[in-house]
Amino acid sequence: MRSGLIYIRLLLSLAVLIPALSMAADAPKCVVCHPDKLEAKVLHPIVQAGCEKCHVVPHSLDTFAFPQSAKAKGLFASQPELCYKCHKKDRFTKQMIHQAVGSGCTSCHGPHGSDFQKILLSDTPELCYRCHDRKAFTRAKVHEAVRSGCKTCHDPHSSVSPKLLEKDVTETCLGCHERKRFERANVHPALAMGCTACHDPHSSESDRLLKSPQPDLCMGCHDGADFGHAVKHKALGIGCTACHDPHSSDNKKLLNAEDPQICYGCHAKYSDDKANGWKSWHPAIGLGCTVCHRPHSTDGEHLLKSPVPDICHDCHRRFEKKVQHPPIALCTNCHTPHASQSEKLLLADPTRVCFLCHDEKQFKSRYVHGPVALGLCLACHLPHDSDNNKLTRAPKQELCFTCHYDDDFRRKNLHPPVKEGKCTACHHPHTARGRFQLDGPINSVCLGCHEAIGKGPHVFRGFGGRQHPLKGVSDPKRPGRSLACSGCHNPHSSDYIKLFRYPAEKSFEVCDNCHKK
Repeated sequence: MRSGLIYIRLLLSLAVLIPALSMAADAPKCVVCHPDKLEAKVLHPIVQAGCEKCHVVPHSLDTFAFPQSAKAKGLFASQPELCYKCHKKDRFTKQMIHQAVGSGCTSCHGPHGSDFQKILLSDTPELCYRCHDRKAFTRAKVHEAVRSGCKTCHDPHSSVSPKLLEKDVTETCLGCHERKRFERANVHPALAMGCTACHDPHSSESDRLLKSPQPDLCMGCHDGADFGHAVKHKALGIGCTACHDPHSSDNKKLLNAEDPQICYGCHAKYSDDKANGWKSWHPAIGLGCTVCHRPHSTDGEHLLKSPVPDICHDCHRRFEKKVQHPPIALCTNCHTPHASQSEKLLLADPTRVCFLCHDEKQFKSRYVHGPVALGLCLACHLPHDSDNNKLTRAPKQELCFTCHYDDDFRRKNLHPPVKEGKCTACHHPHTARGRFQLDGPINSVCLGCHEAIGKGPHVFRGFGGRQHPLKGVSDPKRPGRSLACSGCHNPHSSDYIKLFRYPAEKSFEVCDNCHKK
């Protein structure tokens, strides 16, 4: 009886095992019903090893306790656990896991074969577009890495880095982009936030894959108030990178070159190089253009930090003396702010600058004052302000004495105009019709005050109405000169009465100097 039970159990075991062993031997016959599984260009290597590596004996699944999810395909296990029998599980279970992995490997791969590498269901990036929005990758400007395939940057299964990147954001980008461009002395703080703080890693409607155009992108961090004044630097229209390196620079403010060299990329070059023909240049240029100008925008002309002349007074003294030259209201009436082919940054040679306002004709005549003839307006006048009338460098005749010896003006008796310091009562300081800068012949100038002399006899009237001549004869004491008032009188000062030129205590004693007894 006992031997009979053992025989029955053996028959039952054979009933189960014989069909399975028969299927293993006939595995190639699967293609009779499933011929398409061998038609792909790229076959899953496991297919060549035999269908039974993944599938159990078909049509008898209920005999075994397989997971319900695997029964439909007759698999030994559900995905992705089945795949882990060959593929290393740790490649698919890192910190960041692709959601498609959770859906099963066959959401991306053909389990038997495919016409694409890695037995993918389609080529990348088309395969990725099944889940990811195509629009995000097909805008006007496309990252070259996208064209190369998503795997250029991303691990398709799992990663320790966000976004399934092979490395962190910056290091991923540096796999293609030159590292030294991002590691110069001054680094844009945005780099610490990662390249994607400014760039879209896939595609963009803006150049350089920027998330938005310049300067709008930059305004996301930088204060827009500095860029919104009435007068804007034209470079802003080109974009911030016209002047700044967006990543790193060896120059302050991430400038593409040092100030002022960077400005010379668009603006005329002003420097202390005499080869450029400059005789004078503004020292402020050596400190950089931004000493006077704002680089982005301002409410004043020429991007100046403050209006002229206020900005000039940041360095130069204010002109607050009693008499002020009208053009000082705008320094650039006379000076160029950068460099000049004339001294003192003047728009032209000093005299020519004066003639921009003053009528040049008034300084041309037969007789011209020496400093005027030499173009030395500044020999007598201050160009900005003065405590003296007419902007003179010194008051009254003190100015004249800087050139003219004062010995002739210091004697006992002074001519009233000299005493009052009124040199210009007789002399014109610029041009004149007569010698000695007089406004006509000597006698006519004298008669302008001494009218009575011209209306009656002078000195004496002899018999027959004859009187002392005042002109028309030679001066016996001064050869080469005609007789005039100054023949007997010194027009400035004298140690003798009536300003006599020669010794005399009484009026007729002066006659003895010419008329011998």
